[in-house]
Amino acid sequence: MFFKPIYLIFLSVISGAVGQLLMKKAMKSVGLINAINFRLILRIMLNPLIIAGLFLYAIALFLWLIVLSKLELSYAAPLYSISYIFIAILSFIFLKESVTILRILGILIICLGVFVITKT
Repeated sequence: MFFKPIYLIFLSVISGAVGQLLMKKAMKSVGLINAINFRLILRIMLNPLIIAGLFLYAIALFLWLIVLSKLELSYAAPLYSISYIFIAILSFIFLKESVTILRILGILIICLGVFVITKT
């Protein structure tokens, strides 16, 4: 049994957002990259958090493909912008990143846009 497309979008967004969070956490341990070499690539690609993040990205992609089979792209794609909301919240909670008033305002504008799109 498949979920409604809106739930699949939500699951895809959450999977992608958590995947990004895991990859960011992994890259904090790698540090600033100034030059790329084979050892660095291997270190990054074998990092368990990177692997988990890529796995969640794959799940998000699979769910998104199901969504695209059910909805018009011009409707579905803007709804995916709610990922910005989840990423900001997760980054604030788990990565201790600052969320400024301007970022919050931007998130509220995104929410308004998503609301308008779902009502059309």
